Amino acid sequence: MWDSMIEMMELVMQHIVEIAILCFEFIGVIVIIISGAKGFWNYVRREPEMKITLAQGLAQGSGNLMLRAIVADVADKHRLDSGEDRAGLFFSVFSLAGKTATAVAVGIALPLIGWIGFDPRGGNDAAALDGLLLVFALGPALAHALSAALIARFPLDEAAHSEIRRRLDVTDPRHAFAE
Repeated sequence: MWDSMIEMMELVMQHIVEIAILCFEFIGVIVIIISGAKGFWNYVRREPEMKITLAQGLAQGSGNLMLRAIVADVADKHRLDSGEDRAGLFFSVFSLAGKTATAVAVGIALPLIGWIGFDPRGGNDAAALDGLLLVFALGPALAHALSAALIARFPLDEAAHSEIRRRLDVTDPRHAFAE
């Protein structure tokens, strides 16, 4: 009798400790999130340029997400037309193109800011800083405008892709989306 009672007390204590650990971990995560958000907010308030940097980062992230969705749509259309699933190939080419574009952008931007007189060690005049601003603000803005113009006529809209998915689901129910 005493043995079973001790085992039960040990089990109860083990559960209490597990619950306490989970509660403390949960509280710790909340404290970290609140502290991080508060610190970030204070930083953004002190640094006005951070607001534009944050906006640019959010825009860049959403663009990358949209491009990946487009690649997935193209892969679905290709599978419908050819019967072959080459999504991995499409995403590999997309990844390679993105890395190549980044390398080309760096290969153009860094020599360009050197040519306009910017010195990364400091002591730059107003013209060099204005040139830096133009290269790193106007360059991406023009690239995004060109991308928007190219994407504006993309033929696979929501209705076309819904039809592609419907037809794929009929021809190959293994890949059908659960609704």
